[in-house]
Amino acid sequence: MDSRIVTKTVLYSDKCFQSTERMPSCLRTLDIAWRWVFVLSLLCLSTFARPHPSHQSYSELEWSDGGRLDVAMRLYPEDLELALSAIAGKSVVLRDTPEVRSMFASYIGSRFYLGSTPDLASFSFVGMELGSRESWFFFSLVNQSRESSVLTNNILTEVRESQVNRVRRLWAPQEPTLVFTAAEPKHRLSVD
Repeated sequence: MDSRIVTKTVLYSDKCFQSTERMPSCLRTLDIAWRWVFVLSLLCLSTFARPHPSHQSYSELEWSDGGRLDVAMRLYPEDLELALSAIAGKSVVLRDTPEVRSMFASYIGSRFYLGSTPDLASFSFVGMELGSRESWFFFSLVNQSRESSVLTNNILTEVRESQVNRVRRLWAPQEPTLVFTAAEPKHRLSVD
């Protein structure tokens, strides 16, 4: 046997063929075709295999003069629209209108509050910055004393079971972010 001819085994559709360095052209074409089918299949599947969207809000809190707790809250617009639509019994599109402001104030005031029960009188809406991917809402909660208070944050937990609400206390940046879920909707706030 000539030592210059190298034999290699190639696997094609469950059959093994012995070939020399020169692969027959029909097998070479088949090899290239299967590689293209594989690559195209991966590309098609990757467009449909999107990760599960996360459902979360993020809020920043800061105490201001007069015992007010100023809040900046980031929400996904489609999640908030879903919650407001369920309450209104009709489709709600987030726009900066008096009707949407009133619905937002009522919804947030009853689900994000200090103390043991919601107090809509302590809720003061400041403004909103609406975007297609995320929206920011600004409001204040009046607290008579800056002593330790219990904060309830169950925003969107009635709409999304996997909703996670994160709260960062700007007066305590070294402290961990508070995480609120449907199972744990309350945390104690300290002013230190």
